[in-house]
Amino acid sequence: MGTLSHPALKRADGPRIPSGRLVGLLVVVALAVALVTNAEALLAWADSFEEALGPWAPVVFGLIGALLVAATGPASLVNLGAGALFGLGIGTATAFGAGLLGSTIAYGVARLLGGRRSAAFAERHPWFGVLRKRLASDGKLALGLRLSPVIPLALSSYAFGLARMRPRLFFGTAPAMLPPLFLYVAAGAMARGVWRGGDRPWWEWAILGLGAIATCAVMVRVSRTIREAIREAKQRDSSADRIEATAPVAERDGERRRVGVEIELGGVSVDDCAAAVAAHFGGEVDRHHEGEAIVEGELGSFRVELDSRPIKALAAEREANPVDSQAEMSAQIDDLKNRVLIGLAEPFVPVEIVTPPLDFDQLGVLDELVADLREQGARGTHDRVFYAFGVHFNPEVPSTDPASVLAHMRAFFLLRDWIRREGDTDLARRVTPHIEPHPDALVERFMDPDYAPSLEALIDDYLRLSPTRNRDLDMLPLFAHLDEERVRAVLPDEKINPRPTFHYRLPNSQVGDPDWRVSDEWRSWLLVEQLAHDRDRLQQWMADWRAHRDDPLGELMRPWVDLVDERLRA
Repeated sequence: MGTLSHPALKRADGPRIPSGRLVGLLVVVALAVALVTNAEALLAWADSFEEALGPWAPVVFGLIGALLVAATGPASLVNLGAGALFGLGIGTATAFGAGLLGSTIAYGVARLLGGRRSAAFAERHPWFGVLRKRLASDGKLALGLRLSPVIPLALSSYAFGLARMRPRLFFGTAPAMLPPLFLYVAAGAMARGVWRGGDRPWWEWAILGLGAIATCAVMVRVSRTIREAIREAKQRDSSADRIEATAPVAERDGERRRVGVEIELGGVSVDDCAAAVAAHFGGEVDRHHEGEAIVEGELGSFRVELDSRPIKALAAEREANPVDSQAEMSAQIDDLKNRVLIGLAEPFVPVEIVTPPLDFDQLGVLDELVADLREQGARGTHDRVFYAFGVHFNPEVPSTDPASVLAHMRAFFLLRDWIRREGDTDLARRVTPHIEPHPDALVERFMDPDYAPSLEALIDDYLRLSPTRNRDLDMLPLFAHLDEERVRAVLPDEKINPRPTFHYRLPNSQVGDPDWRVSDEWRSWLLVEQLAHDRDRLQQWMADWRAHRDDPLGELMRPWVDLVDERLRA
């Protein structure tokens, strides 16, 4: 979540053209001169290339072109070359294949290695800093950038990856590369024909002319879209710093509701984390073993542990069976194996700080703890490619009535994509199974306005359609609290800790970022509660969601996540 301000807005009112563009223009002019002055030699090389490779020539050329595009080379040269070598038909297919493969490589690399690099990219390219959220899901803008022949293909593809554009949207807008690509391929094919002394039919010249006109129109439209997006972002920045969210129901059965928090991090040992907890909240550290410690602080019992049952078991075994100098050799070897396994696992297994239940207004104290751990070297989700770390919130339910439980699930389904986008859910976490969205069949069932189940039917439907705790909103702890026998009958071996709470697992744990706050991540859940509590508003959103879902072009042209964004900021 966090603020909605965009530093780039203070630096620029529109897309800036860096002075390096002049150098690029000079390079293009120099290449054009070189092509004209060496046309005969190039044509002879083209003939020999086709003769040497035969039917494999388009494949080889396409692979080379894809690597050039992925390396931010000019796709226009690839398209011109494809037209000159293979003509209009095969040349178009070859150029499109090269562009699609090269842009996919660029997009994949940017998504995999994004994170903090996204912020650095925004610093260098102010337009991206402003449009980042729109690039992630705006079909119209994506189509415009794809259509534009003046925005390098690799640059737009890297931008799509850094903005976490959904793969479906990325590949869905790929055909928009064809119009400008076809223009270059046709120009290359015509150039080869002209140099060989042949006259070109009028319709080829007409295609080039129409393509040039369309190119100018696209350039104007894309520039206008960017300016409009910047203007909208400025208005939002001046009107509000953040979306405010408070708990609409602060009590349950006359008692203040509380929330337990689990924070995963790397870079700091269990012992050092436990010492930091004791320093902030008082109490003594009870070290069970090198993989777990308990701190009985002023707010209650904190647990600090390695978040892996096998690794904790190894650590507990070493603690229970120490090896002294008189021990047998086999025992020493076993101890050494355990040490090595624990050491190898630590960079990949997070340390988890599990808090006692806290009042909703006490979460700010965790920000102070995180700041202290950050100074000690704590790292989070975006700091390593393989750090799939998260923050889990376990808020007590305001009511165990099935209508209330169902309302919170519905509100979460409506807000989930927006929360993922606002929170920039990390790729490492997306590809792991721990925070998978609920199956479409369950969402469809629960979003049916006529669905009003009893508690038993609600639990049965959930267990039938989603029998796993690996969900961004894990309902099994609550359902096990309400009817453990029913849950255990379906999942006898699943690790479930029954408690009267939701288990909200979606937020990243960006403890290495000095601007990140645990309390900001909590705000996303409070938005869910606000929507769930306003039943009339919830029903209207559900009706709008169904209408949007039934529109075959709705998600591509105006994603639901953008509609949610507009409503939350209205």
